[in-house]
Amino acid sequence: MEGAAAQEDDSEYWKIKASACSKVLLTGAYLIIDPKYKGLVLATDARFHTSTLLKNNDSKNLIIQVTSKQFGLKKIFEVKFHKGGKYTVHGMENKGGFIEKCVYFLATIMATQEVLESMSGCTLQIDLAGDNSFYSQRDQFDSPSFTYENLAKQSPLSVPSDPSKKTGLGSSAALIVSFIASSFSIAGILARGNMKAIHIYAQILNAFVQEKVGSGFDIACSVYGSQIYSRFRNVKELTELVSWFQEGIKSGEVHPGNDTLFDFFDTFDWELQSFTKVPKDLGLCLIDVNSGSDTKLMVKKVLDWAKANQSKEDDMFSNDICSKLNANYDKLASSLAQDMPNQETIQSLCLEIRSLIQTLSQQTEVPIEPPSSTLLLDSILKNLDYTYYAAVPGAGGNDAIFVIGKGDKLHENIQRDICNKYQNEEGSRIAVLPVKVLREKEPALIIQ
Repeated sequence: MEGAAAQEDDSEYWKIKASACSKVLLTGAYLIIDPKYKGLVLATDARFHTSTLLKNNDSKNLIIQVTSKQFGLKKIFEVKFHKGGKYTVHGMENKGGFIEKCVYFLATIMATQEVLESMSGCTLQIDLAGDNSFYSQRDQFDSPSFTYENLAKQSPLSVPSDPSKKTGLGSSAALIVSFIASSFSIAGILARGNMKAIHIYAQILNAFVQEKVGSGFDIACSVYGSQIYSRFRNVKELTELVSWFQEGIKSGEVHPGNDTLFDFFDTFDWELQSFTKVPKDLGLCLIDVNSGSDTKLMVKKVLDWAKANQSKEDDMFSNDICSKLNANYDKLASSLAQDMPNQETIQSLCLEIRSLIQTLSQQTEVPIEPPSSTLLLDSILKNLDYTYYAAVPGAGGNDAIFVIGKGDKLHENIQRDICNKYQNEEGSRIAVLPVKVLREKEPALIIQ
């Protein structure tokens, strides 16, 4: 049996587990596609988990098996070794698939870092699982026996009734980060805990999977946690890398990375600005209100509108609405960073920001704050004296709403005072998700 990882039997050789946190984007939606603008993103405790086991097999090739009991997933890929240092990946029936792209990316980076040959005769067993809160639990809400307490106590990795119905917490980003932290560490690509490398690899893979370069805030949050995020500036280089990976997976051949990959690593232009001082007496609550929105279409329409209305050639968001939004976002982030945030100030900012978002929704014909959410948010802010801020997170739409409020029982109070008394347009109930903000010293990415 060949390879540095070979043993005389097929027993377990090494296992590394990683879990990456979820996110809620409070400010900066749409604007943070431009590095000149910033957004406040909070890390939350819903996690995606990847476990990678390295063992031997009876071939001279590398077998990569990706499974998830939770999602009924089992895919087997084989990286074949050919003379002259050539490699091909087999099992890629769906070359546009999420898992296929992750596996191809893993094989390519192994070849780039010259560790692929040492994996000859080995098997990587990669298992994936996501916490319940990534997926809508609305099928349970209308049950006569439903309570928030039951939802909070259920198994954290139960099978979602429909994995396509998500709550907007960033499951794809958390999956990608945990996948890279686990599989890349065990393959010898990076030292365990090398957060900078994990972050850069994850940004590349995320763009490859999405087939476009997004803002990247969700990836950064899953690696580093809560922060004031501004986008990296190497967009052109990453776009070129995405095209290179797309051409590679179409061919089925694995090629070591080109100069663009090395240059991207060497010149990655990004700075972390952590936001760890979330006041102890304030909490974050998410409410699952519907079954999700087409975020890609929403983003496209808003950006098209912004380009058509910009007043400065080098600033897509140089219009009155976005300028006012950005100014209020900065004020909100500063207010929330205070040891004792002023409730009246934050509520006033909330009303101003929501008014601007509603105007933007009308101008773009994009339901950033849908009418049903407007009614619910108005009710929360008007009737509950323990709330500071309530809005739609991220790009908005029908996924969820978030509430910032005070008290140890924020989730239970919102469920009692709002959710138990409310029905949406279809007559279905809504419910609080058992998700809480990560506090200082609670890690965003855990590698074991």
